[in-house]
Amino acid sequence: MDINQEKEKAKYIHKLKLRQLIIDKIFFGIIIVLIGLITNVIIEQYRSKLTEQRFILEKRLEAINSIKKAYEDMIDLYDTFTLESHRALPENYEEQYDEKINNFFLQLSRWNVLFPKEFDYKLGNHGWIHLGIKAIGIDTFCKLKDKIRHKHRDFVEYLRRQFLSLCRTHLGLQIEKDQGQFTLEEWSYEKAQELGSKEYYNVNFEKWEKWKD
Repeated sequence: MDINQEKEKAKYIHKLKLRQLIIDKIFFGIIIVLIGLITNVIIEQYRSKLTEQRFILEKRLEAINSIKKAYEDMIDLYDTFTLESHRALPENYEEQYDEKINNFFLQLSRWNVLFPKEFDYKLGNHGWIHLGIKAIGIDTFCKLKDKIRHKHRDFVEYLRRQFLSLCRTHLGLQIEKDQGQFTLEEWSYEKAQELGSKEYYNVNFEKWEKWKD
């Protein structure tokens, strides 16, 4: 092989290596671009998921605050009416209490799409207690002897703390503490309709007294 052929062969090999180098760089560049695109998609999906979770959390917090406010309004009215024995109640006390109870269930039905069924059911049971109080009659509680009246007030106050604990647990602000704690009876819809809210209150009050003692 003469010198010219050697030169041509060397040029050809150099061109092949240069072409391979260019191809490798292009391929590497394509991989970098693809990795960048995939990374951006993953980051955007993650951001979107975080935004969605934040939105749901904010709505749940708004829902809990609305329901808690309605519950506390209901409790405050009961507390005011039963604070003293044989106190003179306003002429429209039943209407006032009924309005607070209705508002509680209205808030519950408005927001329950955000809650698990079990949580919604437990909150509803607390509302049923006040339906029971209404069925028995606020004036009946006012006429009770102080010792017995205070027991009923203590029962309602205990349920208030339990209600707030349920809300905090649902928001992840505390660990659930059901074990060894008093819990309201879980009646089916049919049983509740058959026996009524008055019986529901009485059954749970007696259960609480036994648990407490």
